[in-house]
Amino acid sequence: MVPVQLALSVVALAIILAKVVQFARVRVWRRSFVDGVAALMHQGEFAQAAAALEREIGPVAAVMKAAAAGRSAGVADALVREEVERIAQAHLDSLNGGCRNWASSPPSARCSGSWER
Repeated sequence: MVPVQLALSVVALAIILAKVVQFARVRVWRRSFVDGVAALMHQGEFAQAAAALEREIGPVAAVMKAAAAGRSAGVADALVREEVERIAQAHLDSLNGGCRNWASSPPSARCSGSWER
């Protein structure tokens, strides 16, 4: 019984490490920019918020970029909310996946706000 428990423990540890690596690669924990950008957005400075997000990557940045870009382009709130929710869900889906794609980069085209439609 002990070898089975040991094997399952090793598998569980491997899964945990794979998820930690996946989250680190897409910078899930990087949020130092959020307070400054949120303050700009609350002040109505959406173009400045979008500019501040230019060099940021990761799911949090992608969601905030979509919101700032949509609002600075004058898109209706309901459409901005819908696009932000779509992008957030796409990132969650990619992070929720199994280990088969843990080393891949974050979603690209489907996770970027496109207001030129």
